Amino acid sequence: MSPVIVAFDGVKLKIRARDHSPPHLHAEGKGGEVVIQLLDLSVTHVTGFSKNDVRRIIFEVSRRRQLLMEAWETLHAKE
Repeated sequence: MSPVIVAFDGVKLKIRARDHSPPHLHAEGKGGEVVIQLLDLSVTHVTGFSKNDVRRIIFEVSRRRQLLMEAWETLHAKE
């Protein structure tokens, strides 16, 4: 199960605890999914979202980048 770190306009930003590096998140909602790298905000996968939706999601991720990186580090801390 992936915790929802942030939600807005029907889109949920999720970070999967047992996911691979580099740090990234999955934005899901409105029938789509996009994977965004947290280090450079590049998009590595997108289905079901329009270009405008992806731009908006990237904008929202950029506004919350520090919080999202902290969440990634917490979920992937070595035990």
